[in-house]
Amino acid sequence: YVCSLLDYAQKQVVPFSGGRLIGNYDGRIFLASSSSIYTIQPIPIEKRIEMLLGNEDAQEALHLVENECARRRIDEKFHNLLRNVRIRAGFIFFKNLELDKAKDMFIAGELDPREVCIL
Repeated sequence: YVCSLLDYAQKQVVPFSGGRLIGNYDGRIFLASSSSIYTIQPIPIEKRIEMLLGNEDAQEALHLVENECARRRIDEKFHNLLRNVRIRAGFIFFKNLELDKAKDMFIAGELDPREVCIL
């Protein structure tokens, strides 16, 4: 199972049979069978967020970026990322007619209301 480091919730199942060895080296997990060696490594947070938003999983993307911003309190790059994720999440909620959530995200992301009006 692949679990989140934030809340230890199961995120993915990777089937692997015939395993002989498993090890964690420098943040990478290595798996060995009798004929092959595999590695699992973390995906950069920006790419994970893009993938989540691409799949319209706004809640998970928000959760991920908010936790990262809390961890890096003064990092301006991640505060800008948080703002952009909130706006994109707002549009996802808007598309799904979750209008209260969309409004909250637009306000939190400091979206100019004219951008919504021109849709």
